Amino acid sequence: MTIRRVIQSESQTGITTTSDEFVLANTAGRTSIALHLTEGTPVAGAVLEYTLDTEQAIETGSALWVKGRAYLASTLETLNGPVTALRVVASDGVWALNVLCDGKI
Repeated sequence: MTIRRVIQSESQTGITTTSDEFVLANTAGRTSIALHLTEGTPVAGAVLEYTLDTEQAIETGSALWVKGRAYLASTLETLNGPVTALRVVASDGVWALNVLCDGKI
């Protein structure tokens, strides 16, 4: 899995299965997340997953990922730390993910 380090902002488009893992530079700060449905009419949708584990655990694939809500449409969400990383797991549809640390999208 590809790891993206989010210093200020990062994005990924064309997500149809599992996105890259977005490691947050400021794990205690506020993180804004925009999850966009770009194509399709999902039945199962996409789930945001989060981890509190270390970056080393993420890199080795041993991090514990906690599932958030499932989404069937585009959404905005704000996290108030401590979250180390996040990713999207899509069951159907095509999704885009935008992550912005310490700010608003």
